[in-house]
Amino acid sequence: MMVHRAIQEGIPVRGYFHWTLVDNFEWNNGWYVRFGLIEIDPRTQVRTPRRSASMFGEICRANAITEDIIERYAPELSESIFGNTEVAQGKLTV
Repeated sequence: MMVHRAIQEGIPVRGYFHWTLVDNFEWNNGWYVRFGLIEIDPRTQVRTPRRSASMFGEICRANAITEDIIERYAPELSESIFGNTEVAQGKLTV
């Protein structure tokens, strides 16, 4: 949402870097906070891709946040991103 907001405000966004590929140990929170595209089990080190990893991959391949991607992964955000779907183009190039 923040990248979308920046684009709407006229900021020339040229790319996006996701904070972390895998969950990591945070010194002040341990393993409690999970925000990687890939979940990691700290005990076994087994890695499991999250749904967000699939979404990020689709966005990268499309070089855009399409209405189809939003409908599949976050349908509750569709109208706030694209507005009225009957008049929206259905694509936000990133």
